[in-house]
Amino acid sequence: MRKLIYIFSILLTFASCSGYIDPNDPDNVPEGVLRVFADRTAIAADGLQQVTFTVKFGSKDVSKDADMNLICITGDSETSLRPGVNTFSTTVAAEYRFKARYYSGTAYYSDNEVVVKASEVAQSVGVKNYHRRLWGMQFTAVSCTYCPRLTANLKKIMQENPGRIVLTAFHVMFDESVMTDPMKLTINEDFRDMVKHGDGLPLFAFNMVKDAEGIVDQEDKIRARLSDHPADEQASCGVALSTTYDSGTRSLSITGKVTSNVPEQMRYHILLVEDGVEYAQAGEDAGYVHNAVVRDVLSDSKWGDRLNNGVKLGVGVEASVTRTVTVDRDWKPENMKVVFAALRQSGDSYICANINECDLGGSADYIYNE
Repeated sequence: MRKLIYIFSILLTFASCSGYIDPNDPDNVPEGVLRVFADRTAIAADGLQQVTFTVKFGSKDVSKDADMNLICITGDSETSLRPGVNTFSTTVAAEYRFKARYYSGTAYYSDNEVVVKASEVAQSVGVKNYHRRLWGMQFTAVSCTYCPRLTANLKKIMQENPGRIVLTAFHVMFDESVMTDPMKLTINEDFRDMVKHGDGLPLFAFNMVKDAEGIVDQEDKIRARLSDHPADEQASCGVALSTTYDSGTRSLSITGKVTSNVPEQMRYHILLVEDGVEYAQAGEDAGYVHNAVVRDVLSDSKWGDRLNNGVKLGVGVEASVTRTVTVDRDWKPENMKVVFAALRQSGDSYICANINECDLGGSADYIYNE
């Protein structure tokens, strides 16, 4: 026994004297070395559970740095995650390997990999394969010369991908000395603050998520973000809505419905948008037409309102909310849509889990993947 203790003591002394550094300790990464760590190595493939990675370049934390990106390897396939993204979730059960890349004068690659196993989730009673639509958030202003270019790129992408994106155009404050925008709303500024990188326009984001690089009007970036979401992506919840409209009183009743595959607290947004609004636009000919204009947001908060009175939704149990609003006399009901978005918590904020839309007086049922 004494001999074993003696040998163990020698090994400890050697480790101490040789400057041994634990490769699993994010606080002790050698300078000039890139290393990746994960807060968990097993998740459920439900699209909700996620891994958060810590990436260290020596003592510097570059986990959310725009010059860092994770590389995900499954089988023979290798995919680069977006710069600055340090979380991962999936609906596909598989074993995933992750390494990191960081650019600092030259490209550095992590000297280690992290293996994450995503396990298949047993289909509980009430769980359905809901199709996920994406909330496209466009920020624009009539005084913005470059904003029509974003509009044109979005139109092209949406025509090529019908039904994938529910677009809302938030008009915001921008260079009022050039032109005043009558379509801007105060709450639109809160939405912009949520996703912006600077004060410039145009600006675009998906699902209330701030893009790591920022999207101005680049078609390739929008396509890249869209490709992050498979056409048959399963949503964590389904969204449906129905409306009734009285043309005499211009009263609009909206009922939004959400059925979740997971027990969680949710919030919601209801927006009224209008197409075919003719108004001047900087750099464009007279009679310019603005579409998907956000006319009203039925919430005082960018995080929306509590669904189901703040109580967790049960799996497969529908929760609904009904709101009534008067449509402004200056708006054309025949050109309008109601947008209903279901929000789920992500860290200390909320993101859009699913979204749907319908004409005034119309309805939209749950959408399923085939």
